[in-house]
Amino acid sequence: MALTLKFGSYSHALGEASARINTSCQFDRSNRPIKLTTTWDIAARAEGTDTDDLLTNLAKAVRGYDARNQRVSARLETAGGVICHELNGPRSIGGIRIEQPPSFPDATGAQLTTYRDYSVRLAADYFVGNPARMVVSFNETLSFEGGGPDRGMIEVTTGPPLDYLTIRQTAFRCAQSGNAVGFTAYPVWLLRPAFPIAFFEGRQPPVVYAAPEAEGGADINFGLSWSYRFVSNRPLAALPRPFPR
Repeated sequence: MALTLKFGSYSHALGEASARINTSCQFDRSNRPIKLTTTWDIAARAEGTDTDDLLTNLAKAVRGYDARNQRVSARLETAGGVICHELNGPRSIGGIRIEQPPSFPDATGAQLTTYRDYSVRLAADYFVGNPARMVVSFNETLSFEGGGPDRGMIEVTTGPPLDYLTIRQTAFRCAQSGNAVGFTAYPVWLLRPAFPIAFFEGRQPPVVYAAPEAEGGADINFGLSWSYRFVSNRPLAALPRPFPR
């Protein structure tokens, strides 16, 4: 069945272009899908009654695939206007990327007489689920100390060193540190101290925000790290949190 390929306001003639469509999926560390990438490899042929007419039609195609047309969509439609496949630019992350503008790898035969074969590659990324709650990476550690006696050692001129008790029972302490990367936002809901009723030791604990990365006109991978120290007169016990699900 012959189809019409359209990209934004530019439309190929019926049956003039075809597209090989592939979609890949990116997963987080817990094997949940977070992003789809769809690629259209377009094979097309411009035609004309003579070389001048061909070059005119070819110039229209090159202008039609202007790299600035990121917020438009690509469609494969039947002659009756039914959409068979669509690469939706406005709903994608940062719009459609023209990864390969019109290119002409074949120069054999009667190319540039009354026809010219060319290829184009389009690609777009799409979030899966709620991107604001997606976590790309996460790790956390808890270390404990204290609760027992504190002993010292005195070195003497003659004989073995002498040990002595300095504190009968030390305070219970815990250091909690970790980092996480949110896909499209800082995962601030992970800033949970393990012992909210214990005292923070020292100054207000540090929280560090890392600048996101730019990809396809959108900001992704928002890094966040934390470091807490607790002190208590009662035992502290907890385990690091697993990867958020």
